[in-house]
Amino acid sequence: MGILILLCALAPIVIGLLMPGKKREPEHSAPATTQPGGQASDSFDQPGVAEPSEPSLDLSRFDARARVKQRDALRRKEALEALVAAKAGEWARLLELHKEGSQEAFQKFLDEIAPENALQATATARRIGLSQADRSRLYEVLGRRGGGDLVRKLIDSSDRDAALAVKGWSQIDPAGALDWFRQMDVRNDPALQRYLADGNLLTEGFLDTVSAGLLDSMQSAPNAADADSANPAFADAATRLMESLMAEDPKKGEAMMRELTERFVESYPTEALTDWFNQLEDPNVQSAAIQRIIETGAFKDNPFQAVDVALSLDDPKSRGNALSAAFGQLGGGAGGVDPNSIAAQLNAMPAGRDRDFAINGYAHGLVGKSPEAALEWAGSISDEGFREIVVRNVSRRVGAQAGSGGR
Repeated sequence: MGILILLCALAPIVIGLLMPGKKREPEHSAPATTQPGGQASDSFDQPGVAEPSEPSLDLSRFDARARVKQRDALRRKEALEALVAAKAGEWARLLELHKEGSQEAFQKFLDEIAPENALQATATARRIGLSQADRSRLYEVLGRRGGGDLVRKLIDSSDRDAALAVKGWSQIDPAGALDWFRQMDVRNDPALQRYLADGNLLTEGFLDTVSAGLLDSMQSAPNAADADSANPAFADAATRLMESLMAEDPKKGEAMMRELTERFVESYPTEALTDWFNQLEDPNVQSAAIQRIIETGAFKDNPFQAVDVALSLDDPKSRGNALSAAFGQLGGGAGGVDPNSIAAQLNAMPAGRDRDFAINGYAHGLVGKSPEAALEWAGSISDEGFREIVVRNVSRRVGAQAGSGGR
């Protein structure tokens, strides 16, 4: 009887398990902050769900590390400044010995120049004073040691001799130096315009110096007029470079042409040079060539021949630059010509572009030789109108020379 009662009680449960029916949905447990397996829930908008928190960062550790790095950097800077300051006295002593004639002392000074002390060493040299030849040596070393980075720093610091360092730079990185020159925009770059203004530098002079440094890094220039012993590779490479620069920026092409011409002047007779530039078709190239031929003293024994050559040129630009160069030679004392005789010749020239170029060139030559004598001579001219023109030109040149420290 007991068994019967137990079976009746279990019957509904057994029937429910054996009969098919709707599948039961699993019951949902209460939301939890984490899913099984320790994975965070993808949903953060369920009621009661706490967003997972990021591990706390100990920012004080990072601040401490930053302070340590800053402190170390400051210590390194102070140590370098102390070292440079200590070296400055030694540099000054070496440079003073050099002024007394010790080439060994100057070489020792140059040997100690490194990128990190280059600007300080240069400043020390400027305080002591160097000849033009020694400045060229110094800046060539600066370019070799510091490359393009140092050249840019020199320009940024308004060092008026920065272009001299391009020679050394082009020796260690000719492609980089040439790319920099090609990309340079002297006329539109405010920084370069400011640099030229601060140094009282002419654009043409700056481009000439850079061009000279680039050319000097190429193969040696020809050392003889004989084609068999000359270096045709240099002439060919330099000419192609000049032509490509003319196509990109005539100012740079003309500068390169002037420097290329200078390397041929000592190797070829004046007649050959004259025939050569007369065959040049581009008036800008011709102008650059004749200007440098005259400036380098090809007509020093007969300076008035340079004037005749200049006046024979048809192109106004070529003629003007040649006249300026020719009278610049006369103003500098070529041929021992009396300045008063030149004044008379200039005064006799018809007013206009040619005379303006001639006066400007003569004033430049006079000032380069003796600023005081140039001003005295200009003030003694009897013709009032002509005297005013000459005084204005001479005064401008004297001011430019004074601004450059006589360099």
